[in-house]
Amino acid sequence: MELLYRGEDACFSSLRAKDCSAPILNLEQGRSVPGWGRIFYVADVDVFWEHLRGKGLQPESPQDASWGERYFHMPDPDGHELSFARPYSEQRYDGRHFAALENSMVELESVRMKFPADTNIIVGQTHFIKTAEDMYEAVVNTVPQAKFGLAFNEASGPCLTRAEGNDDELRSAAIANAQALGAGHVFVLILRNAYPINLLNVVQNIPEVCSIFCATANPVEVIVARTEQGRGVMGVIDGSSPKGVEGPAEINARKEFLRKIGYKR
Repeated sequence: MELLYRGEDACFSSLRAKDCSAPILNLEQGRSVPGWGRIFYVADVDVFWEHLRGKGLQPESPQDASWGERYFHMPDPDGHELSFARPYSEQRYDGRHFAALENSMVELESVRMKFPADTNIIVGQTHFIKTAEDMYEAVVNTVPQAKFGLAFNEASGPCLTRAEGNDDELRSAAIANAQALGAGHVFVLILRNAYPINLLNVVQNIPEVCSIFCATANPVEVIVARTEQGRGVMGVIDGSSPKGVEGPAEINARKEFLRKIGYKR
């Protein structure tokens, strides 16, 4: 048997037969518990609970267990208690993943950034309202020909999305992405006629800027966590996964490309 929760010195333990994904054996010290039934894993605890309610049944309300599952109970026609459960790491609500953290729920959501094909995007974390004007000055003073839009989510006070830029299309795109993220103190900078390599040093040297999550022209998904307090960026998925390791031909191609575009002599 595989031990799922606690052990021989605990007052309550759960075990599962190896090579079997569904049947769970629960053992409790002390007197026997009449009517004890089985645990069934379901794809989504809350959706299944709503399904049973729709059939006229009255299961107990779903709850979160200390052993890492969301579950609810319901008696079968013979009075045996049935439990329907799912580990937190696999539980889904409305198509989004949740996890348990000190009795609160954390929702993880993937937000795809949307920006024109001929632009690059920089997503980062900053901490002060001065960011909007300081980053505007950093861009125009470093790459004067750059067209760009900037949006910054305020995290206190009026909690507005602050925006700057010299291109209405890119400014609107930056605002749309920042609001889709909905995370406080996050900024989105979209660039045309300039590349992140031209600007990252000056952007990171802005006193308010804390970190950069990505700087890319690739498709980007931002992983956002949501709690009762608000939303925050956990990380990014930048482009595609590796398909292999470069060989001699790819090394030569890389070096030739960098010299062709003028970054190496």
